[in-house]
Amino acid sequence: MRFLLFIIVVSFIFFSSCSRELPQPIDISIKERFKYLPYDPQIVIYFNVKEVRKTPFWKNFIETQLEENRKNQLDDFVKLTGLSLEKDIDEVILANEWNESATIIVNGNFSPQKIEEYFQQKSSTDKRIKDLKIKIIDEKTIIAVNTEERLSSIENSGHGKSIVDNPEYLSIINSVRFKNQFWIATTQSSVVSELIERGASIIKNEKVRELTNSIRYINLSTKFSDDILINSNWQCTDETKAALLKSVLNGIVSMITLTSPNDQFVNELSQMDIYLNGKSVELELRIPEDKIKELKESKLKDKIKLLITK
Repeated sequence: MRFLLFIIVVSFIFFSSCSRELPQPIDISIKERFKYLPYDPQIVIYFNVKEVRKTPFWKNFIETQLEENRKNQLDDFVKLTGLSLEKDIDEVILANEWNESATIIVNGNFSPQKIEEYFQQKSSTDKRIKDLKIKIIDEKTIIAVNTEERLSSIENSGHGKSIVDNPEYLSIINSVRFKNQFWIATTQSSVVSELIERGASIIKNEKVRELTNSIRYINLSTKFSDDILINSNWQCTDETKAALLKSVLNGIVSMITLTSPNDQFVNELSQMDIYLNGKSVELELRIPEDKIKELKESKLKDKIKLLITK
């Protein structure tokens, strides 16, 4: 009888844990490129284009958007470099620092030399390109930075510290739930300060600044398949602040649900799950395939403006 009870308990724990995908440590091959990122970035954005291209979402939405937004300058870029954004880029990594220094790593099936030549050719006429410094890492990887200091740091990567030497930031990245396709991690809590302020006013809590400052980091990741699964983890300094943050976020969802009940985006947002786990608040939202096209008709920008403006 005790053995049977043990089996039931273990089975329950096992199937409960399988219901939600657990975060996995960052892949070693990706970590190899992360050694070129700064030690303490403000924000890191990772986009595995190659993996997303395999999904229906790419063909149904991203590919059509690329075609619609194609400009003469982009066509010129493709002709001169032989690089197709739709086929040849595998991975893009972006990191911004607090001093506005930016680092972009592009990995794929292209000629880094041709891209370097393109930037050299265009630098005299385009200020945005003129400010960029290019570093070829290998035949598949190129890095662009906007300051001489960052370029020097990358060229001396064996002697300086990078994000892979920062255990705190690595733990933030490791907490990202879906790492294979697209994710964002930031330690800049001010990016959500207006959102928090709006939500705090809903639940009539005045400790807005204190709550914003208690957020250690925020990450957001997306898993594309037939549908879209979005996950976001907000970690606070203590459990009390996390509980308050959960109330604020619930208040925001309730508010926009009441004010715009017929909007498709709002209807989907109201299905979002908000979990409290110790010092962390986790948000998860699944958008079914048949709802994705409808969401394009939603006045999403208006909804965001509603949340962050008074």
